[in-house]
Amino acid sequence: DSGVGSMNYLGQPRWRVPVAGVPVTLQFTGDSHLLSITQTGQVDVLDRQTGKRVVPTMQLLGQPDFLTDPGLDWPPPGEGLEDCATGGPECPVATNAAVDTDTGRIYVTVREPGRSQAALVALRYADGRIEREWQVEILDGGSATAPALSADGGTLYVGDNSKRLLAVDTADGRTKWATPLDWEPRRGISVSDEGLIIPAGDEGYLMALRDLGDRAEPVWTRKDLALRGMPVQTAGGTGYVTVALGDGLHLVTFDTETGTTIDSDRLPGGQGTTTGTAVGEEGEVVVATRMGEIFAFQPAR
Repeated sequence: DSGVGSMNYLGQPRWRVPVAGVPVTLQFTGDSHLLSITQTGQVDVLDRQTGKRVVPTMQLLGQPDFLTDPGLDWPPPGEGLEDCATGGPECPVATNAAVDTDTGRIYVTVREPGRSQAALVALRYADGRIEREWQVEILDGGSATAPALSADGGTLYVGDNSKRLLAVDTADGRTKWATPLDWEPRRGISVSDEGLIIPAGDEGYLMALRDLGDRAEPVWTRKDLALRGMPVQTAGGTGYVTVALGDGLHLVTFDTETGTTIDSDRLPGGQGTTTGTAVGEEGEVVVATRMGEIFAFQPAR
């Protein structure tokens, strides 16, 4: 309901800050503040302890002129949320932002009203303000995935609704390459420190590509594994992903270099798709489904 809130470990409220819309991005900045970006395009940086705004609010779609339109009101907080799942035209900011904590750069997808394409926008948070550095309208049919940074911060990977995966130079937004997929990527892209790229998408299958600078090279494909969540990669060449097998969901552990299955574990009663996969320091894996269930796995000893 148009707010960012903080609770302590007991679930007791600490603070709440009104914002315009629903936050689709909540991430930490390099100086340990909280970045909030709503689906309507409001950008705020908040103090983690108090919720106080530490920089002036930015509106990615422009600040309304209340002198020209004195009766203008903010849109309803949930407006366009249904389109956010697919990067549709009613959701200006449909995906999570990518944050480079070393440089203060923030990369976010923005679809302006009436536009058939979404833009990739680079912001910089520094010196007490947020500034727009560049903007390129390159995402056909809208944004399909959240942008993902390479390990060196020089390349940004993002998917659009025309079944493409794109690599973009973070210096100026220049497209380095665009490669077609058999399916629309969705939600996010896993990028390892070694440059192995594994896209997500509930209509697709598990696959990996490598960035060769001017093009993407397929490394391996697993068309037998239908994606139902975000793939993740960990050190040691191990990956995890939720897939549809038989009439249920399974957490598949795989070798990231070859795509070979290492292990497969059923999510008992799990249905639909998953929202994310988290891996702990001891190899624990936690998966949450869109039905509101949480499944936790521990490595075999």
